[in-house]
Amino acid sequence: MQTVRPSSLSRRDFLVSVPGALVAARAAAAGLSGRGPGRLPPATRPRGPGDETTALPGVKLVIYDWALPLLMDDAVTCQAIVDRPETTILSTTYGAAHPEKGPTNIPLGWKATRGMQFASYQQFASMAAAKQIPSNVGVVVYNPEAQWTFTPDDEKKHPKLWGRAFATLAVSKGLEPWAAPSCTLMHSIGKAPAKPTKSCLHGIVLPFARWSEVLDIQIQRAETDPAAYAELAKGAYDAVRAVPLDTQLYLQLSTDPVIGVTVEQLLACMEVTRELCDGYWMALDADGNFKLTMAFAKELANVVAQPAPA
Repeated sequence: MQTVRPSSLSRRDFLVSVPGALVAARAAAAGLSGRGPGRLPPATRPRGPGDETTALPGVKLVIYDWALPLLMDDAVTCQAIVDRPETTILSTTYGAAHPEKGPTNIPLGWKATRGMQFASYQQFASMAAAKQIPSNVGVVVYNPEAQWTFTPDDEKKHPKLWGRAFATLAVSKGLEPWAAPSCTLMHSIGKAPAKPTKSCLHGIVLPFARWSEVLDIQIQRAETDPAAYAELAKGAYDAVRAVPLDTQLYLQLSTDPVIGVTVEQLLACMEVTRELCDGYWMALDADGNFKLTMAFAKELANVVAQPAPA
């Protein structure tokens, strides 16, 4: 999906000098939009096991490096979805013995983009100060979660404040700031909803669009119902396109066995949201769901396949 920057405002200038409230007000007054009028694709019959996979050449993906050894069980499939600049491979720094190594398990010469994911501003700031961000890493992700001990309490209570600080530091270091905030942050006190809601998206997640190059929408708990998944995606899309910066919107999909999703449902979620996002954030389970993850990976290889030369 091509996005068009509606103003000359750079993200650096925005982070340094423009209050978020002023930008939002200016966007609302001017009717600025970074995208076209998003629409839900027409309703279709449920996917069947024999249905052909819809190709989305050039679609952007995020995959975690800990999933690569599993994917390499089928080297052809792994290379098809990883050896491409449109795929970003992330390492998770929290709980890692050697977070300074950055993304690992990527075969030499493969063209994937490298990134690192942090659960706290403090860890990112510490590693940046110690020059522990590998030179081949161009993307850093802020991923605060309410249920994690890796995210400090103050960041759980004030995620938008710390998210902006994270992005400001990233830009000053020449890194792209991405964000993957959990909906559970607004439910730090009390029980989080079993599935994402529009209120949690608008209350916590979408404000990150103002200072993130890429915003991951964690709606994977809704993926067993593609229609509900698409409705949440549409709400996020409409809100993000009001931000006068070309923030890219990624939707999260997961093969976590807790969710109980099928390959057909995952592919249906992609098909009904293809006009509503720039890419997909893949949380591929590498432990308890081997068969589902590999079956989905094989379908992903078809999804990202480039058309044959004419």
